[in-house]
Amino acid sequence: MDAMASKAIKRSAQERRARVEELQGRISEAVASFVDTRNWEEWLTFIASFHTYSWRNQILIMRQCPYAMQVAGFNTWRKHGRVVRKGEKGIRIFGGRRIREEDESTGEEHERVVFFPVSVFDISQTDVIEGEKEITPPTFALEGDDEAHLFEPLAAYLQNEGWNLERRPLPIAVNGLTCHTTRTVTVSDAVDDAQAAKTLIHEVAHVLMHADITASQYHAERGIWETEAESVAYVVAAYFGADTSQYSIPYIKDWSRGDSDLIQATAERVSKTAHILIDELAKLISDEAQAA
Repeated sequence: MDAMASKAIKRSAQERRARVEELQGRISEAVASFVDTRNWEEWLTFIASFHTYSWRNQILIMRQCPYAMQVAGFNTWRKHGRVVRKGEKGIRIFGGRRIREEDESTGEEHERVVFFPVSVFDISQTDVIEGEKEITPPTFALEGDDEAHLFEPLAAYLQNEGWNLERRPLPIAVNGLTCHTTRTVTVSDAVDDAQAAKTLIHEVAHVLMHADITASQYHAERGIWETEAESVAYVVAAYFGADTSQYSIPYIKDWSRGDSDLIQATAERVSKTAHILIDELAKLISDEAQAA
């Protein structure tokens, strides 16, 4: 056990509360002062140019492709300089078309909408067309080792709670997934250990905080849930000496849209969840050290 971890687990309950409150308070300040030196604005402008789908279609998209970031039809992707890769399976949703019909009895015309199944594809299923500009979500992935040694105790915590943990390939820009139905957390096997540990805290936060959220609620208020989970990841990692601000702050700023009121509104739930995780991890780390 390194000095930072030893200090972290030896703090009293009062000291832990004070440290968590201090770290939670840093988030709003860091988000407000974050200067975007990458291409968030370009990316947000890009996705704003796409069709907005109904809640029914958003639920269908999430169920078939939980990691979807931006979806569109085959021809729409071509108009945006991208092409769907051969062999990719479409996400089935409902398209609609307005048609005019004449009432045979009155001769009056009226309009109605006809719905029919169509296929759309996520950006992760496409490639940029040669000669077109590549516009992709900005990445702030953490690099290097899991120096705070958090991944293994987090994995043990999940196992103790009856959850499964997988490391496997995930689509581009997707670092982790949580499925409450199968009680499975997945972390990408393509990221460095530092990112994997941070992502696992984020997913465990979803496990603890968002089990009762319906698909429609998730889509309606996704910014809140993602802000909460990443805030927990930032606080817990920092408590044990791992600095995830390179990733966490722009992530929180994006999902909260820089809304300090939203960040403050989540503070109580974030602090409560962070306390639970910190206490559990401190116990697991301490037990492991004693057994060594």
